[in-house]
Amino acid sequence: MPGYNKLREVQLKEERAHIDRLLKCTKSTWDQKGVTICADGWTDPQRRPLINFVAISGNSAMFLRADNCEGEVKTKEYIAEKLKSVIDESICDPRAPRNEDDQYVWQQLEFINTIRGDAATIKNFIMNHGMRLSMFKKFSRLKLLSIAETRFASVVCMLKRMVEVKQALKQMVISEEWAIYKDDDQISSFVRDTVLSELWWKNVDFVLKITTPIHDMIRLADTDTPCLHLIYEMWDSMIEKVKKEIYQWEGKQPNEVSDLYSVIYDILIARWTKGNNPLHCLAHSLSPRMRMTCFKKFFRIPQELAQVKEEYAKFSGCSDEFSSHDAINDRSSATPLAWWSSFGQDAPLLMNLAMKLLNQPASSSCCERNWSTYSFIHSVKRNALTPERAEDLVFVHSNLRHLSRRSDAYKKGETSMWDVGGDSFESLSGVGILEVADLSLDEPELEAVSFGDAEVACPLEVIEDE
Repeated sequence: MPGYNKLREVQLKEERAHIDRLLKCTKSTWDQKGVTICADGWTDPQRRPLINFVAISGNSAMFLRADNCEGEVKTKEYIAEKLKSVIDESICDPRAPRNEDDQYVWQQLEFINTIRGDAATIKNFIMNHGMRLSMFKKFSRLKLLSIAETRFASVVCMLKRMVEVKQALKQMVISEEWAIYKDDDQISSFVRDTVLSELWWKNVDFVLKITTPIHDMIRLADTDTPCLHLIYEMWDSMIEKVKKEIYQWEGKQPNEVSDLYSVIYDILIARWTKGNNPLHCLAHSLSPRMRMTCFKKFFRIPQELAQVKEEYAKFSGCSDEFSSHDAINDRSSATPLAWWSSFGQDAPLLMNLAMKLLNQPASSSCCERNWSTYSFIHSVKRNALTPERAEDLVFVHSNLRHLSRRSDAYKKGETSMWDVGGDSFESLSGVGILEVADLSLDEPELEAVSFGDAEVACPLEVIEDE
């Protein structure tokens, strides 16, 4: 075995260089597929500010580097220079805006906060005491989820689980064990009355109905999967679904005015206005609106600009090249990437642009998830690491994961999905207990187990359970 100093100095550097060589195969595809550079900030256990840089192309995210910004003011110019250096080196948050002082807006949305508070009270009352938790387990094989508020859609996930264990909660509060349990009488009575209130459960269902379309849309966008071209359509359909649920709940006709919908609509539109990008539009149409602005940025040579305009005219006008039986038939069955690969040869500049845009993600969620890897490596118990050595370890860990996910062994066999939920210090000392600090939203297999299979002890159920 190598010595301590050799392992943390020479061999760590050698392993990073080795993985960097393995990543060249992926980097070589960026010229055809395009690549998105994402950045996100974090503070390590020693309160040093770091900026994380990740490259996304296709379905995979690659950790590039992390810069220590101690003593620097993170202005837009500073961030821009950092991004430029990352691009030169590698390639040669979003909450809906809300005016909290607006009493009218708060009055319309206060019921959501009330439902959230009631659900949290029920969950905490059961989970924070061993006897109550043991009583609940007699009636339910599913556990109540205790998800940190910083996690994505924590309230939606908590309410969904509450609905799934609804009958178990009702059986528990009318059982003999509950009747003889005298601790915290006031809170106990509140929990019992709330659980048995059909009106409260109807309100929970309504909150889920109006938040699920938003949750589903963000969920799809908050993955590494290429979906830039879907943002426009997803946003429009999401707003229509929210409107339908609100109008159905209030018993209003489509031509009537709903105060609740107006407030939610203004919030959603304000968020869309803030995050809207011409690339969303160009990828969606590949849509006349703002198309020329993007074309002029991508094609700065006048001859190429003229050629791509001509190719787009052929594409939008369904010329012979794009109007064949197979081309029209495959529009609804093939993926956009596959369609352009099959039928875009007669418009090479436009096809090249489409292949790059349609390979891009719609968010920088991979950067945020990568901080859990930092927390795992540079934790309170391991806080003497220098930023440079921590960066090397994160580079090796993250990109070994990136390389592993491209192999067949990751999809089946003993090592399938080996990395999901593995960034937990406790997982080194315990067996089978995994914290899902880095659970991404593009883990359908794991979520199906978490919410659908009561027989499986799953990672989601132990978040903060200890």
